[in-house]
Amino acid sequence: RINIDAGIQQPERPPPQGWPGPNRLVLCRGTDPYKCYFKEVQVLLSGQPARLTLGGTLDGLSLVKMYEQERQHEEWRYIESAVATEQHAIKATFHNGFLELYGPRGREDLVFDIAFWKLDAGNAVNFVGGARHHGHKANTFLEDGHVDGRCWRINADGTISPRNDA
Repeated sequence: RINIDAGIQQPERPPPQGWPGPNRLVLCRGTDPYKCYFKEVQVLLSGQPARLTLGGTLDGLSLVKMYEQERQHEEWRYIESAVATEQHAIKATFHNGFLELYGPRGREDLVFDIAFWKLDAGNAVNFVGGARHHGHKANTFLEDGHVDGRCWRINADGTISPRNDA
């Protein structure tokens, strides 16, 4: 689950009623004992690709893609988030407030995105990118200044939070 005020539900523990599932990345409050502490936060802050491995009560787990192939919703491409053991960790980079997935071929043009930009505890955080138009991917980085559901800040404790300074 990511703390709203930054984390993930442990697979062997049942999620609270109404949550998208035990292995999904969701928003949570800062007081949640299962919030995500990212082990490679200093690498993220440097702008280099970092493995999204977790510490604290989630030690040994990591963020992963629920599936490899992108799906489509209206003009948006997406892959849902999931949690698995540390050896399956995906990588991301952090630049200009965006957490962008980084794969074997480099930047993937998919960024952390709060589902439908509803900043509510329990709401899913997935990987989203703009539509492709003649080989060009548009709107992933929202150059119009909107940051509500797609820009983040890295906190001193190694958690991340939505950056809602629009």
